[in-house]
Amino acid sequence: MEYKAKYKYKERLELYDKLVRVHLVLNDIKIQEKNIKLLVYFCCFGINESTYNKIIENGLASSLQIIYNTRTILGKNNLIENQKHNVWVVNEKLSALIENSLEFRILTRI
Repeated sequence: MEYKAKYKYKERLELYDKLVRVHLVLNDIKIQEKNIKLLVYFCCFGINESTYNKIIENGLASSLQIIYNTRTILGKNNLIENQKHNVWVVNEKLSALIENSLEFRILTRI
């Protein structure tokens, strides 16, 4: 049986933000606040053009070049990985933390 709960847009981002920050503390990774915010969006929506547009629309970055630079920084810190040419994904450890925590949160909301 599969349990699902609907999250409001802001609530979902807040949850992902907390989980990302826990991962950063547990793994002693120090990055700038602006990079954390973009990582939260990447975890929540994936690493793709649609997410880049959301980031720019919400004022977290002013251009694609800033997003690309942040993507490189996150990659160097092993938070995201380049699977193929220009295909990026969130690192397995962070992805697993988020998935497991979301399942717990969904089960406790019902």
